[in-house]
Amino acid sequence: MKYHLLLVALLLQPAGALAGDAASTQSATAPADVFAQQCREVAKTLREGQLDGGVYTVSYPRTDLTVNHEMGEVPAAAGLISRFYFFPCPCGRLNLVGEFVVCDYESSDVIDELRSAHIKIASIAPILQGERPRLLSIRFEGEGSAAELAAGLRKALSWTGDERMKSAPVAP
Repeated sequence: MKYHLLLVALLLQPAGALAGDAASTQSATAPADVFAQQCREVAKTLREGQLDGGVYTVSYPRTDLTVNHEMGEVPAAAGLISRFYFFPCPCGRLNLVGEFVVCDYESSDVIDELRSAHIKIASIAPILQGERPRLLSIRFEGEGSAAELAAGLRKALSWTGDERMKSAPVAP
């Protein structure tokens, strides 16, 4: 019985793990290198983020808004921040979950851009009651390449805040 359990344990070991060869060491570090490259791609398209606990987070505070509420002005640091969380998928792609904080008049355009990038909408909800302008939280999730996900988020961001207000280039 002891030998049977030992044989099963040996068979379940990853290839090269017992020999301690370079292949097993390389495969252990390769996913971290891939994720680091994915984070650099995201940063190139969006902005620099923070890596903490294996999750790369990119934040966009809504400093463009002056939000009034019965308790007074609500600062961006009180949760008026769009956040995107990237983490590796075991399949080698990149997972994404996050939240957009948008004004009600920005929501349809942001949702359309997320959907066109194959990013799924998880929920849409108000952030406060009686605030002006009216704010919504759009929660989402996605999986794909770093370039595809970051490009989809970049397009959605173009419908928010100061970027939304920029005039479109005039065709010649």
